[in-house]
Amino acid sequence: MDIDKKIEELRKEFNEKVDELKREYKEKNEKWVPKENQFYFYVTSSMAIDYYNYRNDEIDESILKYNKIFKTKEEAQEYATYLKARKEYSYEFSREEWESDGIDKYSIYCDYDYNNVMIGLCNTFRNLNQIYFKTEEKAQEFIDKYKKQILKFEFGIEEE
Repeated sequence: MDIDKKIEELRKEFNEKVDELKREYKEKNEKWVPKENQFYFYVTSSMAIDYYNYRNDEIDESILKYNKIFKTKEEAQEYATYLKARKEYSYEFSREEWESDGIDKYSIYCDYDYNNVMIGLCNTFRNLNQIYFKTEEKAQEFIDKYKKQILKFEFGIEEE
């Protein structure tokens, strides 16, 4: 076999593998949207599980815009349980507490290289999308109990 033909075969195999990986990534990271007349579940602001029949109307648009939606009631229940735990473990610092340099504030972040949840000390600024903790121990306890859900719901990583 000549070298040019072998290079072309390898290039073709490589491109096929890249296309396959792109498809897998897209499927895994694409937000699920129900089909017409398909039921979906979500967690209400009062932490109740509700469902709706998808009709692609204004109600659906609003629910999808402001809520995570799920294919099953069990998935929605897992999320509700996680949200309750997040509220229990986290701490909502007051404005005065944020302005005080003497009060430590901890947050969690994702080390994407290792799919690990880490704790950081953050006394300088407030990010509205961040979860904060009053103590490092409270943050670690939350991670220890809910790491899988933190990765899934906060950082979009589902461990296999």
